[in-house]
Amino acid sequence: MLNSFLFRVEYTTGDRLMTAARLASTVVGTQENPGEIGGTGYTIDQGASLVLGITPLANAPANFRIDITLVCLEVRGQSNFTR
Repeated sequence: MLNSFLFRVEYTTGDRLMTAARLASTVVGTQENPGEIGGTGYTIDQGASLVLGITPLANAPANFRIDITLVCLEVRGQSNFTR
């Protein structure tokens, strides 16, 4: 079913974290084997957000439901904190 929709991620600044929408099976993963988007991770500034683009394809069934869960890690430190 992951081949039934395209997935993309953009930062609110307009930066594309994924250069183009792609088949979800190549990015998202499953509950048993979740996908990791971003490799070592992205830095999202305070107050910013991500835009998830989900495009169902023609082969998706009429009752197709897409649930995406993002798991985030917050790193706190001084304003000059680097990782």
